[in-house]
Amino acid sequence: MKFSKLTKPELEEILKNANFTDEEAEVFELLVANKSLEEVSQRLLISKTTTSRRVADIKEKIERSQAMINKVPIWEKVTLTIDEAAEYSNIGINRINDMLNNPSCPFVLFVGRGKRLVKRKEFEKYLEKTDSI
Repeated sequence: MKFSKLTKPELEEILKNANFTDEEAEVFELLVANKSLEEVSQRLLISKTTTSRRVADIKEKIERSQAMINKVPIWEKVTLTIDEAAEYSNIGINRINDMLNNPSCPFVLFVGRGKRLVKRKEFEKYLEKTDSI
């Protein structure tokens, strides 16, 4: 990733979402200004190894923040995995598994032979009508 090739809106988005430390932000700004690793390390008076580590951390934070931006929020998904349904409802994974194993379960969606997903809207309706599980 060549930071100096990014547009101003892209840079602002990265700075807003990446949660850089102060030192990472300084390194990032110098890389955006098309400085080499050697120039960055000299300017900030840190070793080239430390600079390389900071760059790796910066890239990881950028990738993580972009992954979060592109991720569909759980409340907008049509179907949920068992882990997502557990997180969404605060019901344990084992209990959700038991509910999905019930042949009359109204919110199970079978995908292929072994995969099961939870239909989010039906799951919500089921929880609204049920007093205990």
